[in-house]
Amino acid sequence: MHDVNGGDYQTDLIVGKPNTDYFIEVKIDDKVYSAESYMPAKTEIDSLSYELAQKRPGGDRQNPRYIIHVYFKDEPMLIIFTDSRLLLIMLLFLGLLFLTISILMEMKLMQGLFSILKLSQLMLEMLLQLNCNQ
Repeated sequence: MHDVNGGDYQTDLIVGKPNTDYFIEVKIDDKVYSAESYMPAKTEIDSLSYELAQKRPGGDRQNPRYIIHVYFKDEPMLIIFTDSRLLLIMLLFLGLLFLTISILMEMKLMQGLFSILKLSQLMLEMLLQLNCNQ
C-alpha cells in the first residue's frame, strides 16, 4: 500500500469481491486499530436527478450547491425460518429495535443510534446464522 493523500492508502494488489466481509488491523506503537466493512453486491442505478439546494450552508449565487438523487432497487431479501421460535425471537427483536431507534432519534442521541444499529446488525446476523444451521 502507498500513501496517496496524507493518511489515505491504496493498492492495486487487492480486488474486492461482492458479498464479502473485510477486516483490517493496524498496530502502531502499542495501540491496535481495527475496522471491518461489508462489500455488498453491485446495485444497478435506475436513474439520477439533481436539484438546486437553495438553503444549504456554504452555497450562494456564485457558488450554488446541488442535491443529487440516486434511484436504485436492491434485490429483496427472502428469509425462510425453519424454526418458529427463531421467527418469534426475530419479530420481538425487530419490534424492540424500532422502539429503541425511535427513542434515540427523539432524544437526538446519534452516537447511541449508531451503536444500536451496529449491535442490531450483529444480532440479526447471529439469528440468521442460527436459522441456517437448523
